[in-house]
Amino acid sequence: MAKYLITGASGFIGSNFVNYVKRVEPNSEVIGIGREHDLTDLDVCMSVLRDSGSLDYIFHFADVSGNAEWSKRHSADQFLANARISINMLEAIKTVQSAAHLIGFSS
Repeated sequence: MAKYLITGASGFIGSNFVNYVKRVEPNSEVIGIGREHDLTDLDVCMSVLRDSGSLDYIFHFADVSGNAEWSKRHSADQFLANARISINMLEAIKTVQSAAHLIGFSS
């Protein structure tokens, strides 16, 4: 039985991926992390990964997004927040879940 952590699980792609994994691997354990966790905070990333126990796979979909107009007006802030999320997740994975396989997605 594989154990998955999926970030961005409250978004469109992440939520559909959670449902997909549960359907094709019904005996697996799936932990979905959504907007309720501020992944721009390294301590939050460390806590999420530590509290998840030993993971086999981490699918990283989380990002800061908005509609086209918001993204246009806030492009620098959006870029920096998304970079911070990815850096924090990489650091936390290296520190807490180094044996897990990381699959990352980005636009």
